[in-house]
Amino acid sequence: MATINEFSIWEPNLYELETTDPVIGGPTGISNLTRQQLANRTRKIFDILKLNQIFLTESEQYLGGQTIDVTASFSGAVTQGMLVYFNQGTQLYEPAQANTGDAREVFCGYADLSTSPVRMISGGLVDASISGAAQGDYVYLSDVTPGQTTLTGSNVIVGRVLYLRPGGPPACVFALNQGAGIGGGGGFDPEQDTYRMLLNDSFYRRGTWDNFANTDLVDGGNTDGIHNYPGQLFNLTSGEDLVSANLRDPLMSGNVANAFVSVNTSLTGTIWISANGGSNWESALNNSNYSFANPGQDLRIRFRAAGVTQVFSWGILYEI
Repeated sequence: MATINEFSIWEPNLYELETTDPVIGGPTGISNLTRQQLANRTRKIFDILKLNQIFLTESEQYLGGQTIDVTASFSGAVTQGMLVYFNQGTQLYEPAQANTGDAREVFCGYADLSTSPVRMISGGLVDASISGAAQGDYVYLSDVTPGQTTLTGSNVIVGRVLYLRPGGPPACVFALNQGAGIGGGGGFDPEQDTYRMLLNDSFYRRGTWDNFANTDLVDGGNTDGIHNYPGQLFNLTSGEDLVSANLRDPLMSGNVANAFVSVNTSLTGTIWISANGGSNWESALNNSNYSFANPGQDLRIRFRAAGVTQVFSWGILYEI
């Protein structure tokens, strides 16, 4: 089967078939002219996005959906590719480490020292040389070697292996789960920005991600679970609820009509979402699109545990 060859050309106009045009296919046939023009436009847009590292093909994705801080300052202990946190005392990014019970557990991103100026990259897709990794594996922050990742569970999940690079070393690609942690330094909000960084190619234009580094996005009056600060998670038992505060962007006009919700837990439970502040809770499937029967301007998530459960993070993408 023949395919249309794409050319990186911005076609100023698209040809509309006339009623008198003969049906002629092939690379120069009039019936394929509009298809060719659209393919050329698409190629041109893709090439511009790729040039600016806004969108890359799956085999090349490295900077897709990332926020880059070129003003980052690192301590001398940081080496290329280390996961780092922001040290309030030194005002420097330093190697992050799990199971320490302090700020080192809240990593901001990873250090890229291969460029000038050096930079801290937060969110998106990154490479990790982890021996034995397979697609779908969870990746953790090491509690043994500062700044490194591991496949052995600690109390800080870095992300999940999305795919392995074809023909590559043990390099894999995974999505960061933290964003810029408490202490800032990069000027990014840890819980508001990361979700839209990870999914900035979605057709949704707004999103909120909460990794429970704190409880500012949780409705404490309606939440039964217990917040675990060192672990950045909520512990729930059977029948207990975890309820969010209003997650809608206050600068956004109009009612929320559609959403995509994702809840990362150790055990599946029941998920509801509401666009009107909980007046109407509507059942939703995890990692699925949903259209509200009752649109509104107060967007909330509610999760009910089916057993002893840890909730590590949740997020919602939405649009009016």
